[in-house]
Amino acid sequence: MASVLQELDAWLVRREGEPVVVAGDEGGVYVVRDDGGEPIVVSLADQEGRSVVRISNGTTNLTWSDGNRRLRIRSRGEIEFSEDGSDVVSISKGGYLEIEEDDGDSERRVKLKGEGGGEVSRKWYVDGDQLPWDDEAQAWLEKMIPEFARRTGFAADARVAQILAQDGVDGVLDEIERIESDYVKRVYFRELTSQAEMSAEQLHRVLEHAGREISSDFELAQLLIEAAREGPLDAAGRVAYAEATRSIGSDFEQSRALVALAKSNDLDESALAALLDAAAEIGSDFELAKLLVEVARHHELSGDAHDAYFDALDSVGSDFEHRKVLASLLEQRELPAETLAAIVVSARRNIGSDYEMAELLIEIAHRDEVAGVALVPFIEALGTIGSDYEFRRVASALVSGTRLEDAALTEVLLAASREVGSDYEMAELLVEIAREYKLEGESREAYLRASDTVGSSYENKRVLAALVESER
Repeated sequence: MASVLQELDAWLVRREGEPVVVAGDEGGVYVVRDDGGEPIVVSLADQEGRSVVRISNGTTNLTWSDGNRRLRIRSRGEIEFSEDGSDVVSISKGGYLEIEEDDGDSERRVKLKGEGGGEVSRKWYVDGDQLPWDDEAQAWLEKMIPEFARRTGFAADARVAQILAQDGVDGVLDEIERIESDYVKRVYFRELTSQAEMSAEQLHRVLEHAGREISSDFELAQLLIEAAREGPLDAAGRVAYAEATRSIGSDFEQSRALVALAKSNDLDESALAALLDAAAEIGSDFELAKLLVEVARHHELSGDAHDAYFDALDSVGSDFEHRKVLASLLEQRELPAETLAAIVVSARRNIGSDYEMAELLIEIAHRDEVAGVALVPFIEALGTIGSDYEFRRVASALVSGTRLEDAALTEVLLAASREVGSDYEMAELLVEIAREYKLEGESREAYLRASDTVGSSYENKRVLAALVESER
């Protein structure tokens, strides 16, 4: 495999100056696309290095070996097969199809060439000797043509159409099972989903089949993304799509496939819950956070989807990524109070950074809904902040951004008494509270108790002066 990659490297160097995109992974398929032109495909087969396929500007070269058997296929130009896929009926002038097999006992080779005017010349060789074209040669060609198609994906659209007409969806699935290359499997699945009018049950089965059949993370993700774009998928199809992504081992590719599904604005609660259940398998904080942000941008969370979203988010361990996801939820103009409370609880449970916690809570403090069911968990989250500066920043945003009831203000003051050790930060907070509120009853007692924690005589006088001024 290393030598094949070196060949690819050298090939790209020779094409210096032409914009290219290389996608895939070792053991998969490298798609090299000229900017604005037709794709040039370099397919590197399984990791045992049994085969190499190159398809470049209409020319195909395939070499495959397994044990004693070696197969080589070369083709160029436009090749048209018969309706039953067993013979070649035309090749464009100057084009050709050459198939060679060495099974350890003998070597066989056919060479078909387009001569123009619809004529195809045929040559047949056995162990290097050219023999007359006869029934044996024709039978061998008919046996090899399906192998040529299965290994290169050549004329996949026509083959899928033919199999669909003869044997239906199940016939195409049977054909896909005979194909070794994940790239070619994807091409056949793509043709199947675009050509066939399938019931919800059939589409569900096709996507499940794809998850089992395609081992390459890149190819499976690419197939699913194409299905999402071509859509629309029905409810059962979207659930099957989400389930199929569980077969993808790469966090990047699974996230990529699920993001494509998340961008569908018509996901119902069951499909969204299935997407989020699958997302919980993504181990990368960055990739999972990226997906959850997309979900927040395109969907409202309710019922099972709401619970599945926060369950998935619990596995995001990075404080920065966790806060980024929660902040994306806050971008919604109308946020249910229960969701706001869940945001605060998630932050309290998962964010350890004082800065990240403070940044999120300050954003929440400016929302009117915080005065409802989210207030208690907000104050509990505030109590987890160890930095006096960050604590004061959040508490100041809360008391100035929302009109707190006396009981809630008392809880803020009690939390400050427990958590804030800096005389300056405590004094700054208490002075601000005295300016914003008329303190009575329990809140006034809590204010005085907090003032007792200020050891600096200068800061203590400032705090008490502010209280006196507020009571005039």
